[in-house]
Amino acid sequence: MANPLQMSGVVINPTDFKLKKNDYRVIRALGHGSFGSAFLVTEIASGKQLVWKRMTIVSKEDRRMALSEAEIL
Repeated sequence: MANPLQMSGVVINPTDFKLKKNDYRVIRALGHGSFGSAFLVTEIASGKQLVWKRMTIVSKEDRRMALSEAEIL
């Protein structure tokens, strides 16, 4: 089980929910890097604009680095 992420004082455990791509509308691509791409999206239910980062994870090390990045953000 992945370690819970703490964001804005709220602990989020990624296994507690599943984001659905159809709950968001992609506005535009923001950038591309070695691990994936970032997109500006709007959450349809709330109208909030967010950044959605799609990452390719093929190894345990990739997963560790992705979780580390999420904790920093």
